[in-house]
Amino acid sequence: MQTASAVVLAASALVPMTALAAEVEAYGTTVARYWNQDYPNLSKNRYVPLTQFVGIDARGLGDTGWSLHLFGWGKSDFADQSSLGGKSEGDLTYGYLQYHAPKSNGEVKLGRFAAQGAAGLELVDGVSARADLRGGFTFAFFGGKPVVYDSESAPKAASRDFITGGRLAWRASRYGELGVSCPSGRGDAEG
Repeated sequence: MQTASAVVLAASALVPMTALAAEVEAYGTTVARYWNQDYPNLSKNRYVPLTQFVGIDARGLGDTGWSLHLFGWGKSDFADQSSLGGKSEGDLTYGYLQYHAPKSNGEVKLGRFAAQGAAGLELVDGVSARADLRGGFTFAFFGGKPVVYDSESAPKAASRDFITGGRLAWRASRYGELGVSCPSGRGDAEG
């Protein structure tokens, strides 16, 4: 989370000060729960977790096609600990700076995002680019450090230190797309 936050903050510093005229949308959802567990001859527990989901989308930064997208969550337990992650936890689900080029339907993303340019779907801390080319061709590329979640905690180390992927396709207007893609990982960290 620290790496992704640092990348997003550094990248957002590159946006011109005219970003003050941006269209900003903030949204959130709060989930409050309460339950008791009483096991005979064992412990009695009372759980009161409060989870907050928050998203921010800022479009039209500097009137140049730049946008910033953030989404994350945080949880606090106001009684007994309700999960293995501790009484307080949270994470940045995604946070990226995006540039959308008006010509060629091109876009570049920098930060934590879901890379969809190759076979499959990867959540990465990295960079991606895509564009439409002449003759109905499209290309996409991404590279970065994979983000992997398990069911008990926030992100953990991935089985690969770095992943890249690309896709080249041809679009027939009424029939769909025909393409080739190639994801590739490097490293052997345990995950």
